Amino acid sequence: MPSGAPVIAVSEAAPAELRVRLKGTPYAEPRPVNGREAGTDTAELRRLTAHRADGWGRRAHEAVIHVASAARKRSGRTSRAWVSTF
Repeated sequence: MPSGAPVIAVSEAAPAELRVRLKGTPYAEPRPVNGREAGTDTAELRRLTAHRADGWGRRAHEAVIHVASAARKRSGRTSRAWVSTF
């Protein structure tokens, strides 16, 4: 097991390519049911996709993960449940 805290190293090109893919996401036609009766709520899925494509501060999120990871290591905890993608 590595002795240092994990480091997230993502190139600048990868998120740019992901934003392009997110903006081109094809969505299924809405079904004539309410909310999650037919699975994932389409409006929520579109909101999250738009947030990731335009409003998500990846670098700020990486910094939070690095700080939390270092704190976790210092405390001796092994759980990574605090890592969030959104």
